[in-house]
Amino acid sequence: MNGIIFGTLLVCWLAVLFLWVVALIKPKHKLFNKLKPRFNGRSGLSKLFLALFIGFFILIAFVAPPIEAELKNLNLEADQEVITEQYTVEGEITGNNVKLMINDEDINLDDKTFAKTLDLQPGDNEIKVLLTGRDVEGNEVEVYNQSHNIYFDYEGMLYSLELEKDKQAEEELQRKLAEVPQYEVVRKSDIENGFSAIVYVEGDMQDYQLSNVAKDLDDNNWDIQNISTLIFSKKDKSEVEAVLEESEPAELLKYVRANFEKRDTHKQLFWFPDGTDGEKLALEVL
Repeated sequence: MNGIIFGTLLVCWLAVLFLWVVALIKPKHKLFNKLKPRFNGRSGLSKLFLALFIGFFILIAFVAPPIEAELKNLNLEADQEVITEQYTVEGEITGNNVKLMINDEDINLDDKTFAKTLDLQPGDNEIKVLLTGRDVEGNEVEVYNQSHNIYFDYEGMLYSLELEKDKQAEEELQRKLAEVPQYEVVRKSDIENGFSAIVYVEGDMQDYQLSNVAKDLDDNNWDIQNISTLIFSKKDKSEVEAVLEESEPAELLKYVRANFEKRDTHKQLFWFPDGTDGEKLALEVL
């Protein structure tokens, strides 16, 4: 019934529009002879047809059949696998007087779009989607009614998390290995085509730290042909300086942690983890 009324009103609305156009072109046309005098002329006819045009438009909007409901861009497939503990069901809905339910729960629409986050259990998870709308007669009808399966791969999630942790650990290790600790160069003395110096390094004095210090020294003095340095821990600076000022140089040996030598293109770096009386290890200067 609503469809017949809508069709009739639409025809009347179009007829009014047609007559309005005619009135604007030929306001004295015989079609308008039987109208009241106050509607004579282009201005009077325009007032009449404008009122009729608006009136029919309002009636049409009131009885217009609902826009056919449709579910679009649903991000659920027939069967899919995920490695996350949650999944957000998203989509878009067109149409009037629609109602959406996911797993028997009413879903609010935000400007015709929706998003519902679901907690998943390891294994299969059934996701039921039901969309209802109204037909031209105003009756509620099912537009979409399907169940989807999401398989939550719990072991896959754990493996993925472990890979991510390993990746972060590797990135942190590479960052740490590339880090140049703070160091101080003192007591520089001229030697042939270069200099000798004492270097105090902050930190744990690990092999990679000493290699980075030696490389940084070399990079910052690329135009120097010869470099000779003894490297000490910054925490031993006061003791080392006291020996240099007052004691025999031989007493320095227990504090030496590394020795970097550069002779033209030849470079060598030796690490003494426990002083020169202990183990001597050659390190690479990249």
